[in-house]
Amino acid sequence: MQRFVSLIVLSLFMVTAPAVAEDRPAAAAPSKKVAAPRTQRPATGTATATTAATAKAEAKKRAVLARPAPRSLAEARRRLDAIRVDVDFKDMKMPEIVAFIGRIAGFNVIVGPELQRDGPDGLPTITLRLRRVSLRQVADLVARFSGTKLALREGILSFTTPEAARGRPTLRIYAIGELTATIHNFPGPGLNLRPSGAEFEQEEITEVENPYSDPEKIIEMLREFVASETWEDDGVSAWADTRKLVVRQYPEVQRKIARFLALLRASR
Repeated sequence: MQRFVSLIVLSLFMVTAPAVAEDRPAAAAPSKKVAAPRTQRPATGTATATTAATAKAEAKKRAVLARPAPRSLAEARRRLDAIRVDVDFKDMKMPEIVAFIGRIAGFNVIVGPELQRDGPDGLPTITLRLRRVSLRQVADLVARFSGTKLALREGILSFTTPEAARGRPTLRIYAIGELTATIHNFPGPGLNLRPSGAEFEQEEITEVENPYSDPEKIIEMLREFVASETWEDDGVSAWADTRKLVVRQYPEVQRKIARFLALLRASR
């Protein structure tokens, strides 16, 4: 009986006693997932587009600055005409405006030494507000408001006086033989049938009046219609015979003379 009671007590003890852990590594507890911090993305790629546009603008700016200086005034004007800008000048000094034009154009633009003799106070201030205009329009308006002219010397565009912009007179020879040549009227063959025995009367060759046969007349027209205010300047002259016209004039006026003579040839 006592042995039976002992077995019952031992059974109750085994049921209530805690289990002994085995000598083996415990299984790792499941770790809590932590989301990595997200970088906020632009909704429509605005930041990426802005960065690309900025890089493109900087590359374009470097390319413009790397371009060579213009070789002629016409080339400088073409390059200014290809650039669109917005300007808002309010009583701005001319040297500041000229520096702005040169910075945007990508080549040297200065106030000519002829305008700097009286110092900065001798230059006008300009008020100008424009949108989406070419840089050439800005330069032309600045020149008009300040009473200056544009000139190009050694690749540098300068705002200078009208007299200095003309440069020095140069010599040029123009062929005018086709203008002064005598014009003949050659009669064509008659198509009328003549009766037998009729005498044939030869028509004479006649001359047609040529308004440009006198070379002095051409010089008079040049003095009247092409830069009439310059022909009394020192170093300016013109001489002609029936074959050639020799003119010493400013380069700009020489170009106008060439166009004028082309118009005379077309009018004959």
